[in-house]
Amino acid sequence: MHYPTDTNLLFDALRKVITLSAKVSKDYALLGWGKGAYHLRQIKRLFRCTQKVKPSSSPDEKKKAKREKEREKAYREYLAQAQVQVQRGQETLLMLQGVTEAPLPVAVELENFLDHAHRQINLIQRRVLSKETIPHNEKVFSLFESHTEWLSKGKAGVPVG
Repeated sequence: MHYPTDTNLLFDALRKVITLSAKVSKDYALLGWGKGAYHLRQIKRLFRCTQKVKPSSSPDEKKKAKREKEREKAYREYLAQAQVQVQRGQETLLMLQGVTEAPLPVAVELENFLDHAHRQINLIQRRVLSKETIPHNEKVFSLFESHTEWLSKGKAGVPVG
């Protein structure tokens, strides 16, 4: 299991939305996912860009402001593409519901990951773009193991995380 950052969890949700949608589209001859691998690479590229742009630790305010603009730009591009893929996934879900022989568990799984993606997009917008502190009870630590909790280790009074 990897360290659960908002961007990692969003990438996981989008990866599942894209792969499930592409598979379902192929199995039931639905339109729109012929380039599923391409879309996945695009999302991964933007995800990596958000990972590389860290907040500046420079004492110079100009450098900090410049880095923060770069960081926000990277996140805005990632979120814009994420929203496009979520919209495409929702369209696929609607088409899938129109197919009578489609299995219900696939539609439920796709809807589940679409919900996860919506939540993570909202959390990233609030945390990065609105500079809001997210309460602990709203955080998610795993999409695949929903019962996962955050445990703090270390000596009393010295949280390690």
